[in-house]
Amino acid sequence: MNDMVKKVRICADRLQNDLVEFASQLIRIPTVNPPGEHYEECIEAIGQRLDEMSIDWTRVDVPAEKLSELAPQGQDRSRPSIIGRWGQGRRELHFHGHYDVVPAFSEKQFDAYVHDGRLSGRGAADMKGGLASMLFAIQILQECGMRLDGTISYSITPDEETGGVAGLKYLLDSGHINQDIIGVLDPEPSSGDIINGSRGALSMEVIVKGKPSHVMLQHLGVNAFEKMVQAAAAFLELKNDVEKRITRCQVKPPGTGHSILHIGGLCGGGINFNIVPDRTFFTVDRRFNPEEKMSDVRRELEECVLSLRRRGIEVETRVFQEGESSLTGEDESVCRAMSQAIEGVLGRRPKMSICPGLLETRFFVERGIPAIIYGPGLLESAHHPDEYVRADDLSDCAAIYALTAAELLGKESP
Repeated sequence: MNDMVKKVRICADRLQNDLVEFASQLIRIPTVNPPGEHYEECIEAIGQRLDEMSIDWTRVDVPAEKLSELAPQGQDRSRPSIIGRWGQGRRELHFHGHYDVVPAFSEKQFDAYVHDGRLSGRGAADMKGGLASMLFAIQILQECGMRLDGTISYSITPDEETGGVAGLKYLLDSGHINQDIIGVLDPEPSSGDIINGSRGALSMEVIVKGKPSHVMLQHLGVNAFEKMVQAAAAFLELKNDVEKRITRCQVKPPGTGHSILHIGGLCGGGINFNIVPDRTFFTVDRRFNPEEKMSDVRRELEECVLSLRRRGIEVETRVFQEGESSLTGEDESVCRAMSQAIEGVLGRRPKMSICPGLLETRFFVERGIPAIIYGPGLLESAHHPDEYVRADDLSDCAAIYALTAAELLGKESP
């Protein structure tokens, strides 16, 4: 172990208790999205910690007049982000993370507790643990006296769990993040791999229309539920074809390489048991691998809808999520530097794989910016009733982020 790695490891281990406590503090703030609860409280807590670390930060808000457009599930609640910088120099490495979490199975998930070296709670893995490690990496660089020939910029955003439109995408579209950066590190849980790509997604609501009538006069109505069954059957035929496709990329967890067409995650309709329903709906969630193009995915779904209309079924669709697949080359400098840092801290070379879900790194990759995921925790733990992250993984990741930045931007001071 060289001197720089040793110094960073010692500092990370010394800060572990403080790091775990900060992650616990964030978990106890139930930033549930949708609709976007307690965002203000979380921003205040993060800002206070950044002040204590003497790290520059600025708050950025989505304008009130854009909230209904960019965050339609947000009930017009504020969508604040934090951006900031540390260091000096033209070359810039970007750290990015989100602070919102999916709804919990129980309010007890927000209690945040440590047992047998595990920090448990909603958001421990996805991704308040990683977010805390990301910020503590800057503190490690400070305390180790690292001199960077460049700048670490960072963004902390809401709404990743509902597509990131009012969070990271808004910051990029509005010019709050410099797009002339050498790479991006995102601390989502990665199960020990470097995740250098992700699936794309096209998710929509399929609305089937009928004509209402009393059940005793059902012959005068058009049963939207019966039409919906036919519509769902058509999408099931497409599903059988789609899910035969397998990516050539490495995917983790194992067995997740097939393309996905998920039907009926949400469904419903009608107003009472004795009334012929005039409207029903179900969702279609299409997840596609990097070898597939969004244009082809969209065309397949549209053709399925058109075939239903030709059969006399009145159907409308509403797209509520779409994102391209993404892939960062393994030979990019950010990948090499991260691999080297992981080997220095953990004594092993990491594997590269793509995520079976949709990641915010796509917003950077589509702008030509290399972006990778490496974070504490298991992919399988995210959104789970027993979500957790190991305390040692939090400090290890903080050390790895600090060493990656030092390799890309500077060197140890004398």
